[in-house]
Amino acid sequence: MFSVAPNITTAPTDETVTDPDGVNFTCVATAFPRSNISWFLTQNSITNRIMEEFNFKIVEERTGERQLMSTLTVTSVMPSLAGTYTCNASNVVSDTTESAELTVYSEFEINITL
Repeated sequence: MFSVAPNITTAPTDETVTDPDGVNFTCVATAFPRSNISWFLTQNSITNRIMEEFNFKIVEERTGERQLMSTLTVTSVMPSLAGTYTCNASNVVSDTTESAELTVYSEFEINITL
């Protein structure tokens, strides 16, 4: 059987939320053999330590023989968590990425236009 490079069929989308709301990013990739999905925040890997510190969750679901869906949940955003969230799908053939921007507004932000 031939190996197939990962293809992200559902990419994460840009999100704008207010502190302390939550947000989800979803990434679906197809490949053979099935790909692994990793998440990055502004080019830094979202490690177990970061997940615990900022209360992130990653849930993966195998939705077919060649498909994996990964959802990254930020349960309570804060301005320091704004930035570029990247989904990286990889297998033995290659890897591919898709990114989305998270914009966070504070409830107490005051905008003055002159």
